[in-house]
Amino acid sequence: MADQQFSITITGATLRELRDGLRAMLDRFEEPAPKREDAPAQQLETPAPKLEAAPTQQLETPESKREDAPAPKLEDVRAVLVEAAKAVGGEPVRALLGKYGATRLQDVDPERFPELLQDAYSLRDGVAF
Repeated sequence: MADQQFSITITGATLRELRDGLRAMLDRFEEPAPKREDAPAQQLETPAPKLEAAPTQQLETPESKREDAPAPKLEDVRAVLVEAAKAVGGEPVRALLGKYGATRLQDVDPERFPELLQDAYSLRDGVAF
């Protein structure tokens, strides 16, 4: 395909019209904005109500510390640890077991399963234990 060349012819009159149009446009933007006559601010006679912080709520996990809940079993803890390992990797799960003095889940004292389960939920959900 052959290269095509284009030429544009601009006359002096065209340049002057372009210049005048640009000046008119710039003049419109440089004009100061019309001043508004605002009424002076009025003071409120009643003070704004004080906002109290809402009480913080702890997020409940499925096996949260309910008094009537049975103690978690090894299988329950293992299932949550597997979910945590999928979410954050194996190293944080090993560190969590190390917190309980174990290298394997079977080495953790079953009485500490509720605590370990809570930490496993936190680890799974991205909260530092």
